Amino acid sequence: KELIRRTHLEAGLNTTLVLLAAPKARDYYPHIGMHAHESCWTLPRVPRSDSSRHSLSTGDSEATGLENLDTERLDTFFDDLAVEYDTAIRRCVPRYDEMQSTMLGYLPSFEATPKILELGAGTGALTERTARHLPGSSICAADLSAESLKICEDRVAKHAAIETITGDMRELDFEPERFDCILSSIAIHHLTSPEKQNLFSKCFGWLKPNGVFSYCDQFSAPTADIYQANIEHWHRIALS
Repeated sequence: KELIRRTHLEAGLNTTLVLLAAPKARDYYPHIGMHAHESCWTLPRVPRSDSSRHSLSTGDSEATGLENLDTERLDTFFDDLAVEYDTAIRRCVPRYDEMQSTMLGYLPSFEATPKILELGAGTGALTERTARHLPGSSICAADLSAESLKICEDRVAKHAAIETITGDMRELDFEPERFDCILSSIAIHHLTSPEKQNLFSKCFGWLKPNGVFSYCDQFSAPTADIYQANIEHWHRIALS
């Protein structure tokens, strides 16, 4: 997505970008709006009439053509990646464990055993950390990938009561005021801005009075210069 953003920034939105496909890209590239063409993948030209709605300085999904996620391909991609995911995410997200620990550190003390919903739980890194941070909690872990949730359940079951739900976070539905806390880590960025607003509204309804919603993710920057500086800093840390 960063390559797509920088190509459009340098060459203009009316540009066709061609990427050579690695084997696993067959499942992932359609997720970011690309189309198969023989041995290559292409990102279609953006019509001039639509170019104004594409931002060049944002990390939001709308900037890279993610208006309609192909959830069937996406869950297949993460199913295939499940065993390697913990290693991959720590390579891609520097200070990943510190980020999650800091997020949990902001949570208040709960009077009773809390009921927690985690969106995009994946293989359960945050889920397990949450179970250790809040002993005796009851956790509902939701994710698109059934294979990832199997790993999540195995690593968390000895620490907390856990329920897993395989499905798209945009389509989840719970009774009002079910949860004391809703958490998420590196997952909500897959949604467009309107989808995020709709999800946040639903989360508010699912929380009990004085409930807490906390998540960590990648975000856009207010200017292209700041965004570029952030990317360069990330490259230095990720490759160190």
